Amino acid sequence: MTVDMYPWEYAGAGSISGWFNLPYDMEPLAELRGKMRDRDLDEAESKKLREQYTDELAKVLSDPEKRKKIKKLTAEGAPDKSNYAVLYGWDACPVVHSKKNPHLIGRLIADIAQEQNKDPFDVAADLYIQEKSELLSAVGAMSKEDMKYAMSQDWMMFSSDGGASSIIKETDKPRIGHPRAFGSFTHVLRKYVREDKVLTLENATRKMSSLPASALHMRDRGILVRGHKADIIIFDPETVQDNATYTDARQYSSGIDYVIVNGKITIENGKYNGVLNGKLLLLTENK
Repeated sequence: MTVDMYPWEYAGAGSISGWFNLPYDMEPLAELRGKMRDRDLDEAESKKLREQYTDELAKVLSDPEKRKKIKKLTAEGAPDKSNYAVLYGWDACPVVHSKKNPHLIGRLIADIAQEQNKDPFDVAADLYIQEKSELLSAVGAMSKEDMKYAMSQDWMMFSSDGGASSIIKETDKPRIGHPRAFGSFTHVLRKYVREDKVLTLENATRKMSSLPASALHMRDRGILVRGHKADIIIFDPETVQDNATYTDARQYSSGIDYVIVNGKITIENGKYNGVLNGKLLLLTENK
């Protein structure tokens, strides 16, 4: 048996608007949602509609009567829509990015509500009215001690739970989101190996290489032996560093000097050389 995990105590990050259950017939949101579903929209039109929807949602939450309906539907839950406030609870909703209230970053909505003597829904709604898309929350807050216990088990391996992204350019603007896609493995090496010493370097490396290769039945990858594919990463254990954050999620890690894929150099002296040396790995090739 094996399991995999990514090394953050917060799960998926997104707008706090996802914590509200909205009546389907509430205007002008219903009309805007209909327009946003048009698959023929170009990127400019889609962006304009998203911005308009964000502004209108803030106005709706500022209307006492409409807010009352949203609050009731959020608390009770809708039969055809999962809602994080119902599934997880406000005590599992941390603020991970806030432009106007940076002092709230890392705080749970439930704790903020208790401190302000307010209902958690009203705290979330007021924050959205203030910040709109500038506020980012995570879904779920896990126990750090449970995480450390899990990652120390021999049968646990690391993953990123992240998607593929295009090459980042120096001119790209920061994007808010979850840092796991760009920083999971270096986060383990920095925090849980070098700083917290939960894992040895050797054990952490195994959980990122030979263990997942074995679990996925990759016969010629995952360990350095003659005849296997030469997939090699050369890094400095004292300087390897994850740089991705919730505020700027698409940041490459540092402290990695060379990445060799299939025996060919892909990253040299810390810089990507533009060569595509990888290939799609299929389970059918290993049967």
